[in-house]
Amino acid sequence: MPNKSSLPTGRSSTVSTLSPQPVPAAGHITLAHKIMRPIIMFAILLATIPNTMADQEWKIRKDVLIYEAVVSGRSIKVVVSEQPFDPSKHKTTELKNQGTEGSPHWVGATVDGRTVIGTDQTLPRKGLPQVGRIVVYFGDKKVEVPAALTCNVFLPHLRTPGVFTIAIADSIISVSADAKCVLIDLGVGDGGGTSSAFFAISEDGKASTDPPRRPEP
Repeated sequence: MPNKSSLPTGRSSTVSTLSPQPVPAAGHITLAHKIMRPIIMFAILLATIPNTMADQEWKIRKDVLIYEAVVSGRSIKVVVSEQPFDPSKHKTTELKNQGTEGSPHWVGATVDGRTVIGTDQTLPRKGLPQVGRIVVYFGDKKVEVPAALTCNVFLPHLRTPGVFTIAIADSIISVSADAKCVLIDLGVGDGGGTSSAFFAISEDGKASTDPPRRPEP
């Protein structure tokens, strides 16, 4: 009988003999290693970015004197404090489209029924600096803006806001000639959320976010 190994099979063998591959010597880095290492490092970095952003902490400033002057012989001071935003303490709504996909009508996020100022219309993340307190001193008399008027204001600009030039004004603080009313146009936000928040405060304890009207003729 012929040797089975000599019979044709009609197809090539499915078993191939692999020659052993050389193992890189210690300290030797192949081209594949050079390519894969930065890819792996980048993947690890990407995985850590969301956690880093979620855990970000902002500096919270308290009792910052943003304006001080003497008007009509009366000392006027404006003091602002921040607090970290806690959504659980407010009634909030997210940015949403109340229109259609073809005809969108975007409505900004709100905090306690007031449209958010200082972000790009989105609801602020937990911990973002929120205006917690605005106090105006008319001499010895202290008037505090109600929290209901400041709850929607974020990232206030507290760097010498009462100082401006002929070309640039971040925040503007105006005092009436009789030193009985203060108007604050406070710069807020950063990037696409940069804006301003308006407050009017009078020595009789009243406060408003509506600009004063001109008197009727």
